[in-house]
Amino acid sequence: MGKRYGFYCRGCELKLTLFHEVGKNSKKQLQNYYCEVCEKITFLKNCRDCGQENEKTLQVPKNGTIRPDKDTESIECPKCSSLKTAIAFLGEWD
Repeated sequence: MGKRYGFYCRGCELKLTLFHEVGKNSKKQLQNYYCEVCEKITFLKNCRDCGQENEKTLQVPKNGTIRPDKDTESIECPKCSSLKTAIAFLGEWD
């Protein structure tokens, strides 16, 4: 159980779904690893689809949302490194 967030980059139009508070029953929350080959989020350091070892992670900000007009609070896009990104709450995830 956790929360889903939509990530969008206005620079390269990358769209991802980020997960927050997933894996809370374990000692460590699962990470949102970004696979550059598949251009998707995975919980594993090595992508199941292509085998790529992933280094980049994306974390949902503490308040949960980022407005696109506040570049000071933006997180960097893992694909193009732009700060023109937005995050929005999508709902609960089972």
